[in-house]
Amino acid sequence: MCTRRCVVALIFLSLTLPTVATERVPDFRNFAYPWADEADFVPSTWKWLPLPISTVVRLANGRFEFPSEGYPWPASLYFKEVTTGNLGQDAPKAAAITLSYGTGGTANWSYLYVYELSKAPRLLGILRSGSRADGGLIEVKIDHQLLILKFADPARRTADCCSDGFIRERYKWNGAAFTEVGAAERGDAANPNPEDKNSHR
Repeated sequence: MCTRRCVVALIFLSLTLPTVATERVPDFRNFAYPWADEADFVPSTWKWLPLPISTVVRLANGRFEFPSEGYPWPASLYFKEVTTGNLGQDAPKAAAITLSYGTGGTANWSYLYVYELSKAPRLLGILRSGSRADGGLIEVKIDHQLLILKFADPARRTADCCSDGFIRERYKWNGAAFTEVGAAERGDAANPNPEDKNSHR
């Protein structure tokens, strides 16, 4: 049992030991994101967008509405989720933020923003996914220092909204850009485990 003197010693040690700095995750629901204006454009696959992009949009409470410009409803961009992890042995922690863009109708697709969580978040890359069943972004993971993305397989679409299959891509940060690692994996949407025997490269 720790005596009173022991307790005092422990408190002293806790006050004098150096602290380990941790990365602070910004409030990405209220954040300014670079935005490439692509009015009336519906992507059919995914790709990394060229940087830099000078125009920005700022989300407020997880949402931004674009000017309607005569349309009956405005297009909007809203926050979906954030995934954190390490993208390299010596790399700081990173955050991958998924935003969904909708035109006000049935078309919608996702944008993935990847930031290094340094003192001031540094943008590493922006990926634009396809629209829903046509390569829409389904899942984001950071595991084993890789960015792992799962998309709806356009070759197995069953309707405008859905696909029976998925395509999984792995990306590595090389210090300047994200590059693909290995071949893509394909599998059944109802069987998403990458180790499952029904998944294949």
